[in-house]
Amino acid sequence: MQWMQYVLDNFASIDDAVKAAREIELDGWGWHFFVATARETTRPIDFADNEAVVHRGTEMPVAGLFNALYSLEMERSRYFKGFGGLWDFDLKDIRVPRYVKIGQLQRDYDLRQDPVEYA
Repeated sequence: MQWMQYVLDNFASIDDAVKAAREIELDGWGWHFFVATARETTRPIDFADNEAVVHRGTEMPVAGLFNALYSLEMERSRYFKGFGGLWDFDLKDIRVPRYVKIGQLQRDYDLRQDPVEYA
């Protein structure tokens, strides 16, 4: 778990952190981290099958980090409206994956709104 602190102490950019992630191997359960800058550049980094998997652009339709690997969260979301599926959902329903909820909230956000109030 000290990899997070190592990144904070040693790298000034997301590209440097991603490069470092690809050069190491983390052992243990499916580690995943979210690196970001003040300019809203974000990258979730999943360590799966002994390699770093980095999502960006169209590979990262929802900017967030969840309780499972990003690819698994994307797979779970495919059943819900707005994510390729047919199921309607309620944001307050605890059975709806966080990925789906955050994705919907991000889509609905109006930049004129106060972000703290919206959150």
